[in-house]
Amino acid sequence: MGKARARTPRFEVIPSLVDQSFLRRLSDRGFYQSGFHTSMVSEPQIYADEYSNGITLLECREDQLELYAAIHCRGTGLSDEGIPYVLENNKVLYHRPGWKFFIACLDEVPAAAGV
Repeated sequence: MGKARARTPRFEVIPSLVDQSFLRRLSDRGFYQSGFHTSMVSEPQIYADEYSNGITLLECREDQLELYAAIHCRGTGLSDEGIPYVLENNKVLYHRPGWKFFIACLDEVPAAAGV
C-alpha cells in the first residue's frame, strides 16, 4: 500500500509498551528505527508578561484546525500534502473529552502547535 500511494509507513513506538519480540517482528518485515521523537507534557499556563518574551499560548478554535495542521506538518518535516490528512484526523479528535489543541505565537505570529 505504501508504494502504490507513494507513502512511507511510520510507526510511533513507545519503548516501555513493547517487548523485544515485537521489535524483532517489525525488523523481520523490513522496518527499522530511523529517528527519535520527543513528547513534552505540561499543563498550559498563563505567564506574566515579563516572562513571555513575546510568546502567547492560545487554545485552538475549531476554525483554526487547518492552521494547526499546517504548523504541525511543517514542524515535523511532513510536506504540505499531509495538511488535509492531519486536519481530518484532528477534526475527529477536537470534540473528544481530554483533547485540546494549542497554537503558540511569537510576537502574534503563529509559530508552534501542541496537543
